[in-house]
Amino acid sequence: MPEAARGYGLGRRLAEAARRLVPADRPLRAQVAPANAAGVRALLAAGFTPVGAEALLVTRESGTPDTGRTMGTGGE
Repeated sequence: MPEAARGYGLGRRLAEAARRLVPADRPLRAQVAPANAAGVRALLAAGFTPVGAEALLVTRESGTPDTGRTMGTGGE
């Protein structure tokens, strides 16, 4: 969200609009980084409920995060 547009409740209204577009009997999921406090607040205000959290882990080589490789969940 551009800095000038922050603080007007636009994120909350967007999330509320998404809820109106999806039938009530269908699941609707939203994802936001836990560190994005404004995004978390907007989704909570729009009626979303947190169901978990995840951490993104990267390796560091030469001080730079290695985002080009991912590790699966198959026990690698």
